[in-house]
Parts: sequence; C-alpha cells; structure tokens
Amino acid sequence: AKSVKAAFAAGFGALKGGGAKHVAVALSGAGEVSAAHAEALVAAVNDATYVYRHTKPSAPAAGALAKVTLLAEKSAAKAVSQGLAHGQAIAAGVTLARELANRPGNHCTPTYLGEQAKRLGKEFGLKVEVMDRKAIEKLGMGSFLAVAQGSAEPPRFIVAQYHGAPKTQAPVVLVGKGITFDTGGI
Repeated sequence: AKSVKAAFAAGFGALKGGGAKHVAVALSGAGEVSAAHAEALVAAVNDATYVYRHTKPSAPAAGALAKVTLLAEKSAAKAVSQGLAHGQAIAAGVTLARELANRPGNHCTPTYLGEQAKRLGKEFGLKVEVMDRKAIEKLGMGSFLAVAQGSAEPPRFIVAQYHGAPKTQAPVVLVGKGITFDTGGI
C-alpha cells in the first residue's frame, strides 16, 4: 500500500498545473483495489490540488482537474466506496488544518480558532468548550498564560469531545496545540 500511495502522489504531482480535466486511475500488480487504495487516491488528489488563496490575491488559479475515476473490480465496489468516503473525510480535515495554519496570525487568532472549533462542534455533534482567560486562570494553567502573554490577543483553551463509541470501549484522548503567532518556530 505504501508504494501505491507513493505512485499516486507522484502521478498527481506530475499532473499538477496541467490541463487534464478527468483522470482515470487503474492499478496494476497491486491486487484487488481496496479501501486503503481508494483512501490513498483521495489524499493524493487533495494534496495535488490544494492551493491556499484566502489572503493571497495573486494565488494561482484552480487547476483544470474536475474528476478522478478509480477503476476497480465490481467485487471491490463496497470497499472502494468506503475508502473514498473515509479519504474524503480525512482530506476535508487536512484542508481545514492547512487553511488555518496558512492564515497569518492576525487572521487566525485564538478567538478565531475557538470559533472554528465551535462551528465543527455544531456540524459534527462534538461537545466543544472554549475557555477564556478567566476560566484558564481558574484551572491554574500558569504556564499556558505565561506563553499567552506574548500576544496582544486574548488566550483561548479549546476542549472538544466526541462521545460516539460504545461505553465498553476505552476512550481515545488526543491532545494538540494551536499556535496562532510566531513562537520561534511554528
């Protein structure tokens, strides 16, 4: 699967900026097309077609590529559909992360990042809490507040929870950091 991902990335990288409007992809020598192959295809297309435009009036125009078809055996249709759907969901998340990371600090402020988290919460049924300075102080997060003093923007601490797994399944906890101004290395 790793070589298929690399081949997709190389192929769509070579097509970037070209005039192709519809690309059909067929795998040879990789066995039956799987959900993982379909997911990798979506990731490669997303990587090859992404261009940040929000604050760049002279950004390159969108490429001509409008459609990608993955050719597969009929027996693989269900797996391919699941892989495409999963790949599209991941690609949407990657694109959102890119959009936020590419915005300058005066656009993607802690407040803006908190608003985006709330928007995602409403859209996908997440419980989202965006804490302000007072709530952060109440929790005794002195180190966090010390770092936040480096910005004129008010700090925000975001907690997003998704309770979709069965109660018998152990929770998965992800911890991340959203840096919205240059801290000496983003």
